Amino acid sequence: MNVTEWGNSTQETCRIIYASERPPVHCAPLEGYGDLLSISDLQEITNLSAQTLRSACRQKRLPAIKIGRRYFVFKTLFVQFLEEGAHHVSH
Repeated sequence: MNVTEWGNSTQETCRIIYASERPPVHCAPLEGYGDLLSISDLQEITNLSAQTLRSACRQKRLPAIKIGRRYFVFKTLFVQFLEEGAHHVSH
């Protein structure tokens, strides 16, 4: 894996990671979302039903935490989940 970094004091440092196995998944489409993704956020992103996503959370196929009665996924874990090749979440 090669890592390239560049930047200066007036710009934000940029980091690109090149993986030989597959292209990296970029977080840019998720920039409008908070650090915790709700089931409704995941519905917008994946086009899967809420029932399917909750089932995946319950069955530990999606890296989720439960707060009260609601499931959430950390954005960083979701991106990692996608990079590693999501195990079939839909039925």
